[in-house]
Amino acid sequence: MRAPGSGKKSKRIKPPDIMAVKRIDGEVKVLIFEVKYREKPMTVYIADYTYNTLKEYARRTGGEAYIAVKVKEWQRFVAVPLDELEEAEINGKRMYRITISKMRSAGEVEEIV
Repeated sequence: MRAPGSGKKSKRIKPPDIMAVKRIDGEVKVLIFEVKYREKPMTVYIADYTYNTLKEYARRTGGEAYIAVKVKEWQRFVAVPLDELEEAEINGKRMYRITISKMRSAGEVEEIV
């Protein structure tokens, strides 16, 4: 399921960008992705609301939540598990970040799927 909602003003909870569900040996596996794109390697920030929404989707589905980042220079998508994001404060607001070094050490989306 692909449900992009960038910039969409809505009163309901914004769904994740991608949810994948597959049955493997009788067990259902759910993967949840918020997708980000950057021209060059740089720290990626995730809003507190987005972080909490992804965490809730993962809890409700029993799935695993990731931030998938494609850096144009690297020509690949990396997937950082939601629980590996670092908490940060930007202009008095709680955010979560993925550093360049965290992205470099992250696995590729294909490895997770």
